[in-house]
Amino acid sequence: MCRITKNKVLLFGGSLTEMQYFDDTWIFDLADTSWTKIETKNFPSARSHFGMSQITENKALLFGGRDSNIDMQKDTWLFDYDKMNWERLYFYKPPTPVPDYRIDPMLANITDKKVLLFGGLKEGYGLFYGDTWLFDLDSLRWFNLQTTGMTDSLWDSGMCK
Repeated sequence: MCRITKNKVLLFGGSLTEMQYFDDTWIFDLADTSWTKIETKNFPSARSHFGMSQITENKALLFGGRDSNIDMQKDTWLFDYDKMNWERLYFYKPPTPVPDYRIDPMLANITDKKVLLFGGLKEGYGLFYGDTWLFDLDSLRWFNLQTTGMTDSLWDSGMCK
């Protein structure tokens, strides 16, 4: 769940059990305290344990997670509030590094049009990522940042703007 516009929040997917995953998109409006289900042409597969963050006013970025087959994902999706639709972002031209498959990565909007990704859980419990990535909306690219100071690998934590 993340802020998408002033007084509105975007909610996507989730699960009730290991066998029941959702691909629903919802908008919560604080002005009238209502939830509205959004029907979109394109949308990520049903999943949970993904990372999501606002990237600009009216847009949100979703990365990774685990789908209904319990498979980890490394796809990147952009939700556009003005178009009320999801767009999958593809990275074909080299060099196009992307973060590896993971669940529970932490995402945070760091500046306008940029989202920071940190950590997550690798395939198999007990194997954690400690890497830091930056997604740039202008270039539509992920950048693996070489960082100092943080030596721990984390997952299922929280980050905020």
